[in-house]
Amino acid sequence: ISVNKDLHLFPASLSKLVQAIIITKKVEEGDLSWDKKLETKPEDISADSGELYKTIGDKSLTVEELLTELLVNSDNTAQNTFKHYLDVDDYIKFQDETGLLDLYNEQGLISAKEYTRLLRVLYTSSYLEPENSEKILEYMSRATFHGYLSQGIPSEIKFAHKYGENRDQFIFADSGIVYVPRKPYMLTVMIKGKDATAETRTWATGLMKEISDRAYKV
Repeated sequence: ISVNKDLHLFPASLSKLVQAIIITKKVEEGDLSWDKKLETKPEDISADSGELYKTIGDKSLTVEELLTELLVNSDNTAQNTFKHYLDVDDYIKFQDETGLLDLYNEQGLISAKEYTRLLRVLYTSSYLEPENSEKILEYMSRATFHGYLSQGIPSEIKFAHKYGENRDQFIFADSGIVYVPRKPYMLTVMIKGKDATAETRTWATGLMKEISDRAYKV
């Protein structure tokens, strides 16, 4: 079931999942290792999302520790640290090898349809080794953010998801796999509001809840 599935919007923190997959592929290929410590530079530290900025100081965290922060807490400091180990060619290679050639358009915008296909890449382990696909999905299921689509899913149901929000672009987004026994399903909702007011956020949050609740009850 889809509505405006090809509408392209700013990805906000949804892009962190792509980054996590590419970093994990580098571990599989031997360019990185889970226990390798990566330097976080002063300019990487960000208070925009996550809590790592409060404790990182001069410490160097391992790839796995940074990946955990990236997916569980949607941490921007972790995201900025990983950027030093990625370039445009890594993203092109990822899109070529997964067939997700339309994941980003020329403006770097994404659609709900293509992002949902990204979830399928993890669910079927068609790009990463099964244990690493599961590692990412497990971290996603431990996300500390429980708003948006989580509101329409019972707490006992596993929900591996990535949310995104950008107030400058008025973007509210959430996407994940709902592990209903014997009938798991994927759900992606991306909303562009008219402004960044609390009223718009409340509206977007309520719409997410309604959509998620209806999808769960189908």
